[in-house]
Amino acid sequence: MGGTPPTSPWAMTEPEHLSRAPIVEAALGITVILPSTVDQEKLASFQERLGGRYPTKEVRMMWTGQVEMRPDSPQITTTSGGPTGYIFRSADATQAVQALKQGFSFSRFKPYQDWDTFSREARDLWSRYATLTKPEKVTRIGLRYINRIELPLPFNDFKEYLLTIPEIAPGLPQGLSGFFFRVVIPIDKAEAFATITETIVEGEVPKGVVPVILDIDVFRTGTFPIIAEKLWPAFDRLRELKNDLFFKTLTDKAKDLFK
Repeated sequence: MGGTPPTSPWAMTEPEHLSRAPIVEAALGITVILPSTVDQEKLASFQERLGGRYPTKEVRMMWTGQVEMRPDSPQITTTSGGPTGYIFRSADATQAVQALKQGFSFSRFKPYQDWDTFSREARDLWSRYATLTKPEKVTRIGLRYINRIELPLPFNDFKEYLLTIPEIAPGLPQGLSGFFFRVVIPIDKAEAFATITETIVEGEVPKGVVPVILDIDVFRTGTFPIIAEKLWPAFDRLRELKNDLFFKTLTDKAKDLFK
């Protein structure tokens, strides 16, 4: 895989059952190298393989830009890009699948059901995408879970609920009205990396709570099987890792909010 994580101890904990899990989006992604013959028209035909389950189609665009500055000459800006595939959405807008030149992704939005249901749908859709596009390689796999955690006021310290949180230097005012916090953690035992992002939701929010987004993205890079039966055990392990990170980030007081 790309980059070797440093050695560090990592012991998995047994996940707890939360009857009201705070998941607002779960996403599974697979990055691929496709044959050059796969074009926008072929990706559009993916919808025909979905049996009417995803009737809404949107073009996915990707643009890159470059700014060049030279002494005594005008600034030069160049852009490149264009359509890179499609997003197909279910009629009730609770699910979306992307068929892209760079890869495949499946998202389930609130209400999230359970891993078995989510995984089964993603696996079926991936098999249909792979049959259509015939990837040459799978180079990255990932799971991302975005949680919205509404912390009830009043409380004195975010650490009453969250064990991974930004630190303010002693001597400075300790109150926080907003923050954006992101760490990338190498986990050698799982041959994976995890990105944990936390932020306070801004704008209109319910009274009496502080809404925090806890975004956990676990991924591996390398070369992976294309066939779903051989690829999916790796996703099962990523899911275990994601669960472990989630529960180790919350205090018991936070977990009680969702039981």
